[in-house]
Amino acid sequence: MAGGSLRKKPQPPKSKRSVPNLSSSPSPMASRSPPALVPDHKRIFILVSISLIVCVIVLLSISSNTSSSKLSFSGEEVSAEVYSVEVVNEYSHDPNAFTQGLLYAGNDSLFESTGLHGKSSVRKVDLKTGKVEVLERMDYSFFGEGLTMIGERLYQVTWLTKTGFIYERNNLSKV
Repeated sequence: MAGGSLRKKPQPPKSKRSVPNLSSSPSPMASRSPPALVPDHKRIFILVSISLIVCVIVLLSISSNTSSSKLSFSGEEVSAEVYSVEVVNEYSHDPNAFTQGLLYAGNDSLFESTGLHGKSSVRKVDLKTGKVEVLERMDYSFFGEGLTMIGERLYQVTWLTKTGFIYERNNLSKV
């Protein structure tokens, strides 16, 4: 065990604080500035600078990894494939139809939902000629949107009015 006493040393009695006399000349203590904290400020500045540099390096390494065409998910590299498109045919279409929903129904026919207030419709169109075979106009207050087919029925939604319509596939009559 190290030498020395573990006893508490007696403290000198606390004296009453005296109020300084402001009329006399300033004491040498009054002209002193408080102890400088420069070393602590330097340490904080250095720590913040190092932290910022580390963050920038990490962000740059992340951005350089994600900008490549290969990404790594759980250790496995995945590359993005690029596909090309070849136009094999063009078909006629009504230039005044503002197409919102389009689906191929087989037998060279399309079902199309068009939108515009006062001009919205659901139509069956011959793919080869672009001729409208069956047309169901919508009330002027509806703006036709998406169209899908489930079984023998077509389902159409409208914009803003949150209304949907169901049509028979064969004659486009409302259900």
